[in-house]
Amino acid sequence: MDIILTNNDASYCLMELIQTSNFQVVKRAMKILHDAVLYRVKEGNSELIQTLWDIIPQALARLNTFHTSLQVANVGALLQLACLTIPTNLSASAVVRASYLLTRVLVRQSTLNTDTPLTFYKAAIHHAFILLLKSVELHDKRTLSIYVSEQKFLEVLHTGIASKHPEIRSISTYFLSHLLHYQSEQGYLDCDNSIAIESKEILQLLKDDDMDVVTGSLQLLFNLLQSKVASPVARLTDKGHDTVSSEFLQTLFIKLQSMCAKNFSEASWRCLGAILSASASNFAEQNIQLHLATQPWIYFLIRVKRCTVSASGSHYFLYFISQWLQCLRSRNISNRSSTVRVVFKKERALCPNLLSETLSVVVTMMLNFTDLGSFSNGTKQLVLQIMCLLLENEVDLPEKTSEAIRHRLEVIQSS
Repeated sequence: MDIILTNNDASYCLMELIQTSNFQVVKRAMKILHDAVLYRVKEGNSELIQTLWDIIPQALARLNTFHTSLQVANVGALLQLACLTIPTNLSASAVVRASYLLTRVLVRQSTLNTDTPLTFYKAAIHHAFILLLKSVELHDKRTLSIYVSEQKFLEVLHTGIASKHPEIRSISTYFLSHLLHYQSEQGYLDCDNSIAIESKEILQLLKDDDMDVVTGSLQLLFNLLQSKVASPVARLTDKGHDTVSSEFLQTLFIKLQSMCAKNFSEASWRCLGAILSASASNFAEQNIQLHLATQPWIYFLIRVKRCTVSASGSHYFLYFISQWLQCLRSRNISNRSSTVRVVFKKERALCPNLLSETLSVVVTMMLNFTDLGSFSNGTKQLVLQIMCLLLENEVDLPEKTSEAIRHRLEVIQSS
């Protein structure tokens, strides 16, 4: 074993064995090479991992022209090893070539409807995701363009979010989420044939037992709601319609509220804010935004959350508060009647006392932020925005409170 850890020739022989041998031999070679790669990386030697990454495009090219189930499994083993770490001097051209070939292989495998080994799918999607992240780090847009323009590859990822294997569900949700995010950043990269993610799929993902899947699903949901691209790689639909129903929106809002009180608090607050933002323009029900924003449970959650808001972990909660206040301002709630027509054709009180008390809680929370030095610039801007919205909301604030907010604004803006 010591010879393998330190001897390049021995390691290269094992790589050859992995490409040509049967399952039992590959399994043993994988274990030894796994330890060898980690040992070399720990020692600061990237030669072995560089060689491994150099071999993969060649193996993928062979797999694209002629392959057997054994070859597919063997290439999957190489990809699995390559996912351990990334060479320090990996070039942009190498990333593009590998992403192009890997996309072709994944599409080919899905088209052939063959019994592709699970280990290959997991490693291939994971490796493709790493290539995307590396290309962004290198400021190269070609890999993103390859993924966005290949509909069948996007369908592979869409199929992945419904996989019975949590590892594939997790990496597929993260992958689609990042594609949406980077596509929005680039702006001009439209997708000719975007995939439709149904409302019931999102709800199912949010109920998943695997925490990684749920975390990835919250990221995906946020990017689906926030995407402003004309032709995104994925879009949220409800029973085949691009305009989601108010019933689904309310169900989703209630689900996210329950998650705010559990292990996914910050990401859930961000999604709640995104729903309020999107519902102002994307949904047909006239009063749905106001209905969601004035649910009594929201008042309760805000009042509970204020006890744990800190400089280090409050950004997404403050983002929700800013969207919530914008919603109240845009609907001019103080001048409306005391009821709102809701989704199911009933009427519900706006609970003015709860609203007033909750707004007072938000005011107190803002005034307690006496030192914004530890806040990021983005969080600091949210605090400023919230203070301005409190003053603009036509809320019946005591004059002393309004004056205190104005004073804090002046102090923060001058600092």
